[in-house]
Amino acid sequence: MPEYLEALQKPEGPGVAVADFWSIHGYLLTQKTYWEMTGNHVDHPNDFMVRVYAQVLLARLGVE
Repeated sequence: MPEYLEALQKPEGPGVAVADFWSIHGYLLTQKTYWEMTGNHVDHPNDFMVRVYAQVLLARLGVE
């Protein structure tokens, strides 16, 4: 759903940053099953995904 990502990026501008978790999650689903990335098998990330989210945020903020 590329239009979903486009809609999420619309508010981006001065003082507003958008971290693209959508694409990262889509890529990971080509390598892992959904069950391997959730903590409760419904909607909570497990420790692996929390680390991925942190890496995406830090990269978006320019922290290496």
